[in-house]
Amino acid sequence: MFTLGYKCPICGKVFGSMVGVRKHFTKTHSNLHRCPICNKEVNNLAKHLTKMKNDVDHLVIWCLYDNLRGIKDNKLKSKIRRIVKEKLR
Repeated sequence: MFTLGYKCPICGKVFGSMVGVRKHFTKTHSNLHRCPICNKEVNNLAKHLTKMKNDVDHLVIWCLYDNLRGIKDNKLKSKIRRIVKEKLR
């Protein structure tokens, strides 16, 4: 089903832009102690997501969590953002 906007992968709330869903995610869901994808208990969600970013579902959460900081390859960033946008629609 197609939605008008971007849906939070955790709670399903819909936003008009990626920026909106990213702000919501970091404010509401970034302090989780359990991974929302694999349900693994974690001390540091960011560290877990970095390790698991080869999995597309983890990649989406990682992108929302840190906005791809540290990646210098702009083509890779664009590819990841395109995947994330497709997954959140």
